[in-house]
Parts: sequence; C-alpha cells; structure tokens
Amino acid sequence: MNKNNFPILNICKIGFTYVGAVIGAGFASGQEIFQFFVRYGKAGVGGIFLAGGLFILGGVIFLQLARRLRVENYHQIFYKLLGKGKGIVIDLIYVLFILGSISVMLAGSGTIFEQALGINYNLGVLITLIVVMMTIFTGVKGILIFNSLLIPFLTLVIIYSSLGSLQFNSPGLDFVQESSGLLPWYCSAMMYVSFNVFMSLAILSVIGTEEKRKNTLVWGGIVGGGLLTVILLLMGTAMYCNYNEIVGREMPMLRIADISGSTTLHLTYMIGLWFAMITTAVAHVYAFVQRVIPLFNMSYYNSTMLTVIVVLPLTRFGFANLVSFLYPIYGGVTLVVLVMMWLGWRKQNVR
Repeated sequence: MNKNNFPILNICKIGFTYVGAVIGAGFASGQEIFQFFVRYGKAGVGGIFLAGGLFILGGVIFLQLARRLRVENYHQIFYKLLGKGKGIVIDLIYVLFILGSISVMLAGSGTIFEQALGINYNLGVLITLIVVMMTIFTGVKGILIFNSLLIPFLTLVIIYSSLGSLQFNSPGLDFVQESSGLLPWYCSAMMYVSFNVFMSLAILSVIGTEEKRKNTLVWGGIVGGGLLTVILLLMGTAMYCNYNEIVGREMPMLRIADISGSTTLHLTYMIGLWFAMITTAVAHVYAFVQRVIPLFNMSYYNSTMLTVIVVLPLTRFGFANLVSFLYPIYGGVTLVVLVMMWLGWRKQNVR
C-alpha cells in the first residue's frame, strides 16, 4: 500500500487530537461516565457501545464535512448549514459553551493541585494556564504534536488504572440497579456524544480543512472514535466493579485509584487527569481564539490574552459547581443543534 495514501503518523495525530478534545475533566474523572452510563445498570453497557459507535461516526462525518465545505474555521460550518440567522445564534451558544468548558478545565486543575499536592488553588490554575498558552502559541501543528505525545500517555494511565481496579471484588451488573427518574439509556448516550462531538467541532473543522486526503480523515476519525470506545469500556467496567466505592464521589476514577492502596497508581492518575484537562483546554482555547480574531480584528497573541481575561474570573465558582450547572444544559442543547445541522446538510445535499 502506498504510504502517501495511508499516512499512519497523520492518522494517529488526528485520532489522538480528537481524543484529546473529548477527554476532559468530566470524562477522565469518571463523573460523566457514571452519570450517563453506569447508573443505568445493565442498560448502561449498551449505552457505552452505542456511544462508541456514535463517536466514530461523528468524528468521520465532521472531519469530512469540514473538507467538503472548505471552511477555515468551525463557525463557517454553522452559517453554511443553518443560514445567517440560526448560524449567529448557534455561533453565540458555541462561544459560551467554550468559555464554560475552559473554566471547568482550569477549575478542575486547580482542585487537583490543591487536593493532591497541597498547592494553592489559584496557583494550580495559573500553572495550567501557562502550559495551555505555551501550547496555543505553537499553532495547529504544535497542538497536534502536543496531543500526539500526551494522549498515548493518558490512555495508558486510564487503561492501567482500570485494569488494576479489576482485582477488587465486583458486585456484578445485577447489583447495579438503574436509578429512577432517568431518560432512556439510548437518549443519555446520544446526549453524551452530541455534547462531546459538538465541543470538538472547532479543532475537527481545522484538521478537516488542512488535511486534504479523504482516507486520512476517515481513518483518523475511526482511530479516535475507536480509542474513545475502548477507554469508555475500560472505565465503565472499573466503575461497575467498584460500584459501592464510587457512588456519590465527585471523581470516581480517582477514588478507584486511591482504594488500590498504591501511591504510585494514585499519583499517576492524578497526573493523567491533569493532562486530560490540559488537552481539552488547549482545544477550546484555540477555538475561542479563532473566533475572536475575525470578530475584533485582533492578533493571535492578543486574542489568547483576551481569553485568559474572560475565563479566569469564572474559575472562582469551583470545579464541582461548574460541572453540575453547565453539563446538563450542554447535553440537551447540543443534541438539538446537531439535529438542526444534519437537517441543514440534507437540505443542501452537500457532497
């Protein structure tokens, strides 16, 4: 096979960047997986497989969509598919979601530094912000390289922690009863994927435009979505096996690493969780910067600094408060938005 038609390195970079945009504080901590899947009991397993398939499909579709529409950034997709009126509304919603997500990642980082190392919360936020900004200033190529280095490490940490937890006594799927008052498991899975894919759109649209080879984009989406599926399955299994220990916990996977009794495992997962927050923050800061530049005719550097000024005050609300308030809203709204975009795509018959 011609290597030029099947560039393994580029495929892996695209796949890892997709994973990096999805795995944030809520994902890596296990809180999202518990809320959207594990508390559904046996049905949650079906939800994980459904979500995995949708992650693959969503990655491939949006990477291809960016290439076909020849957009320079994510918001052009909104205007081309939805028209000016609806496009403006969705554009605004996306910007607000991005700011909220960045705030959650920075707040989560501050919490990790405070709880794990006894370092001041604000200093932890500042350290994370410096790492994020240094990465952003390297541009798209730097972000791709950054993710291609961090995501394999993060994936190994999650796999190691998940497999290590299986040594404990499992209550079994029969023990985990579905919580009452929930949406159907398939709706929960679709809402979960819709939010994460929608929030990844900024970085996916840039990659889809810069990478001209269709097969590379398709396989990049498959690799990224497939890796997310494996991680979901491993983390879900770990939480099912330690259900009694994680109920009511803010960071279930961190608790699983803690009860293993291994200081090394606990510290390693702390580091991995921090990396997860950094990769997502990088993707979303870049998205916000790309939106600010054309709106206010600002330089790349000044746009990045504006992002910092806007986001920092929001971190004062704290990690748990931001997650509990923002994420439920995100899930429902983004599912509606993606359906609207799909209808717009069908109407225009984009090929």
